[in-house]
Amino acid sequence: KKVRDNGSTEGYNVKLGKYITDKVMLQYTQGINQNVSRFFVRYEFDDRLSVFAGTRENNDKVVGFEGRFRF
Repeated sequence: KKVRDNGSTEGYNVKLGKYITDKVMLQYTQGINQNVSRFFVRYEFDDRLSVFAGTRENNDKVVGFEGRFRF
């Protein structure tokens, strides 16, 4: 682990993802040198807009929208 100036630690993760349909992706992240285990589900409406839900490091739940723009 690498300790940052603010006291938090930085580590390495392995992230695996798989599209189970054309628009739904399951993603799992496991920490190698830290206690991190995350799970996400993402639904893509189109190439620019998606919604996701999952867990964070301390098992907090998170839900959000993601927009992608090109310019």
